[in-house]
Amino acid sequence: MTNSIEDKTWGFHLNETIYSLICPPCPKWANSWEKENWHKIGVVVWDAKIQRVTHLHGDQAFQLLEHLRLSDTWQKDGLLVGEIAYRITIPSNKKSKKISVDQPEDKPISNDGWCLTHTIQLSPDQAKQFLLFLEREETRLPKVIEAEKAERKRILGQVYSMILSWGKEREQSSSSIEESVTKKSVSVPRGGVTIPRGKYHTIAQVADICGVKENIVNSWLKKGLLKSLDLPGLGKIVEEKELVKYLAE
Repeated sequence: MTNSIEDKTWGFHLNETIYSLICPPCPKWANSWEKENWHKIGVVVWDAKIQRVTHLHGDQAFQLLEHLRLSDTWQKDGLLVGEIAYRITIPSNKKSKKISVDQPEDKPISNDGWCLTHTIQLSPDQAKQFLLFLEREETRLPKVIEAEKAERKRILGQVYSMILSWGKEREQSSSSIEESVTKKSVSVPRGGVTIPRGKYHTIAQVADICGVKENIVNSWLKKGLLKSLDLPGLGKIVEEKELVKYLAE
């Protein structure tokens, strides 16, 4: 790149390492989130007009390259690039007090599932430049993909370690969930709940392990993505085996 980043309106580059410092200098307008994306491993695309930096994983960039080669719609419509995310809609029971009789209810913007977020719209000319860039870097993308797989494996290992540490703390605690429920189950009236033997985590503990808020965990339970036991007066608990299974999937 011969010109300064500040003189350009958009651009792209490839980072081959987990947190690369060997890349063009980050624009001054970038906030902390944009700066983090700027150094992530994979393909980075930025647009100064909307002050946005988006990131594509190596396998995502590789699949996009194949799509651009097989399709020519981008030559007319351009190309939308962004980060892959999984959308989960959290339902709200709140309704506006002032709703017109003939006014239809708002429909969801889109269904839950995989989507693109933090997007940047490339023009046909920009899409062509981006295609040429991906073709030049095609031989480097497999190395990026392997590095990303290794990083995901490392992170999953950390999650497993956190789960095991939670289990050890629970075993050492005299007030563990299993013990308290087992004692109460002796005198549980008809229709009560007993708990199978195993290791369990509360919703708060699951949220802490996964690095999300409790309402996200509750949405997983509501959708049936994660199984739990409902204990009257104690709330819901998740067996460790079910949590490990869900994280692995």
